[in-house]
Amino acid sequence: MSEPAIESESHTESPKWAVWRIDDTGNTFIVQEHLTLVEAEKLVQKFTARGHKQMYWAEQEQRRS
Repeated sequence: MSEPAIESESHTESPKWAVWRIDDTGNTFIVQEHLTLVEAEKLVQKFTARGHKQMYWAEQEQRRS
């Protein structure tokens, strides 16, 4: 009987994304973290559709070692 293959963590975990905002004075803030790319893009679209002065974008989170 053979042992089941163990996949490395890098193959099983998908990258996480954060949604950022920059306000009209140039300050940047994280709106929400630990999202999938699809979730982040939907949130950006939701906030952008509101028509505020702020700009929103999704950025991939940096992996911590």
